[in-house]
Amino acid sequence: MWSQQATVFKRQKVTDVAMSESQNDNFQPRSIAAEDLFKGATEVIVWHAGVPYRLRVTRNDKLILTK
Repeated sequence: MWSQQATVFKRQKVTDVAMSESQNDNFQPRSIAAEDLFKGATEVIVWHAGVPYRLRVTRNDKLILTK
């Protein structure tokens, strides 16, 4: 069972526009501050290809991603 503090990110479909942007020489990956992602929680759930991954902050302020 996932923590109640977890923020769930629903899987989003990749569009043709996103695919063409990734092939652009000036493409910049999306940047998200950890504070904005976690919003006070110590873990979030990231969905990828229908599979949940747990991203959490450790006591040493490191990030760990697990399946």
